[in-house]
Amino acid sequence: MGTGCISVDAREAGEGTLDVSITDPNGQPLTCEVATDVEGAYGISYIPTVPGMHRVDIYFHGQPVAGKPLTVFLQVLITICLNGICLNGTKSNWWL
Repeated sequence: MGTGCISVDAREAGEGTLDVSITDPNGQPLTCEVATDVEGAYGISYIPTVPGMHRVDIYFHGQPVAGKPLTVFLQVLITICLNGICLNGTKSNWWL
């Protein structure tokens, strides 16, 4: 499956730390990486291993972002092969 990406803009929230946990539909935690794009703007990447509803909990300075978890539904797995080169990807829908 492809890499999932989430952007968080916390530039107007002041100083703090961003913590993220992502859980797959089977309740298994996924490894995710948080990178700072610019001060206060973050990019979160993860690699889903199964299709279905994934729960994303994002906290800024210990407080939940948007007051509840974000869910991401990975509904279509796509594999395209051409001349022995294969690309894998997903189609995602987002709900708050």
